[in-house]
Parts: sequence; structure tokens; C-alpha cells
Amino acid sequence: MKKLRTMKKKTLRKKTAATKGRAKHVGHYPRLKKRLTETGCIVKRHGHVEVWDERKCYGAVYAAFASAHYAEEQCEKEAQKICNVIRKHMKGASCISSHHIREMVSKMLRERDEDVAFLYDTHLDIS
Repeated sequence: MKKLRTMKKKTLRKKTAATKGRAKHVGHYPRLKKRLTETGCIVKRHGHVEVWDERKCYGAVYAAFASAHYAEEQCEKEAQKICNVIRKHMKGASCISSHHIREMVSKMLRERDEDVAFLYDTHLDIS
């Protein structure tokens, strides 16, 4: 019984640290730490850290344009433009929150087309 209580306390501590936005367990993995510093890292909504993957950003922006019935070439062109801006921003910062990237993309989409920005903003709620 005592062991079960301590396990619950440990998991509770992990959850509360994750919700505070702290990156956990990066220091324990030197290879991951090296990859994060080379390419940039993303602090996700639950506090864990991932290597930044441009394809995820590209795919989300492309899907928003495709949902708004843009042509395939236009979707690719606009998604590439936005990903280039995000990539330049990532080079200046070592670690950034996913919320900040989402806000940047949303702002750029709002400047281009309000409907596409709405589709991008709500794609997390739909899935």
C-alpha cells in the first residue's frame, strides 16, 4: 500500500511539472539534447519537448488551404512561404512553445485569408 502511494505522488509530481511548462527529461538524453540544440525544439501543450519538424507545420497549413478549396499549387506555395518564415524564426530561438508558433501561423494566415485562418485555428478542435 505504501509503495502505491509513493508511485501516485511521483506521477502527480510529473503531471504538475508538465503543466507548468517545464521541459522534463531532456538532460538525461545527450543525443536528444544535441538534436534539440541543432534544429530547435518545441515545448508542446503538455510540457514535453520535441524536435521541431517543419513537415508538421507545412501539413497543417497545406490542409487549411486545401479545406478552403485552393488549388494544389497555391496550397503548396502558401504553405512553403509560411514555413520559411517560421524556420527563420526558429533559427533565432533555441526552444519555443507550440502555442507561440500556432499564434504566428494564425496571424500570417489571417493576413492572407480570414477563412483559411479560421480553418487552421479550429483544426485542433475538430480532430
